[in-house]
Amino acid sequence: MRKKRPTDHHDQQGARSFSSMLNCSEASLGYRPLFTGGLCDFFFCFVQFLQADHLILGILQSQIIFFKILIGVQYDKQKNGSDRLNLSMQKINKSFGANRVLRDVDFSLGTGEICALLGENGAGKSTLMNILGGVLPADSGTICLDGKEVHFTTPLESLDAGVGFIHQELNLINDLTIYENMFLTHLPHKGCLLDKALMRKKTKELFERMNLELDPNTMVRDLDASYKQIVEISRALMQDASIIIMDEPTTSLTEPEIQRVFAMMRTLKEQGVGIIFISHKLGEVMEICDRYTV
Repeated sequence: MRKKRPTDHHDQQGARSFSSMLNCSEASLGYRPLFTGGLCDFFFCFVQFLQADHLILGILQSQIIFFKILIGVQYDKQKNGSDRLNLSMQKINKSFGANRVLRDVDFSLGTGEICALLGENGAGKSTLMNILGGVLPADSGTICLDGKEVHFTTPLESLDAGVGFIHQELNLINDLTIYENMFLTHLPHKGCLLDKALMRKKTKELFERMNLELDPNTMVRDLDASYKQIVEISRALMQDASIIIMDEPTTSLTEPEIQRVFAMMRTLKEQGVGIIFISHKLGEVMEICDRYTV
């Protein structure tokens, strides 16, 4: 296994490195198997040399490819879709009166990526995510989802576009069941009555897809804090969220509960859901995140 060196990535003042110009990921905290990005490309390099019509051309082609191998470029990124941009926020500005909170901030998130958003208190993390979540309007800047520019004026518009926001204070009703909480914003009806059978069925299907052993009929008040977080995440998935913002999700959780939430996050990542993880706990960032933005 080959470890990529983590590199600070600043929202407001970052220099483009030569490696980033060649599509190398910055601030990566993960590992890349040598085989997928190294040996396969080395073989391709050798084939290019053998098939070249001219000896000098073959040497140049081989050297270019081999140089890219050395700095970690993977040729199969676009083929497997892992480098497709899901979210792009560019030159976001926001002020509250004379207080300039965000100044030309850029942020991006790829499909199936867990990115930590770091910064001291008052740095503007929550403001940036509230803009993405439709809670606050930006003064200027653009937000694009899958290459299409979007504008959110309400949290519901953001959710309908596929952005789920899991706030630090959970928005669940303890006196309702899990399946009732799952459909609070879009209650299905059968005639003039709620279609509770459909609600139970869809909730159960989602839990099975996420490998969750939860009974949809359980009262929310009987769940511990980690399972309440998981219900919140599942509710966002019920509305086809492709991006989930998690604002300090582990603050009040015990270590076993944190690992339960992390297991859920890894499952989401495997299914192509992008996650923005806001936390002050750097140990958790190193454990669960692919990269970070400061």
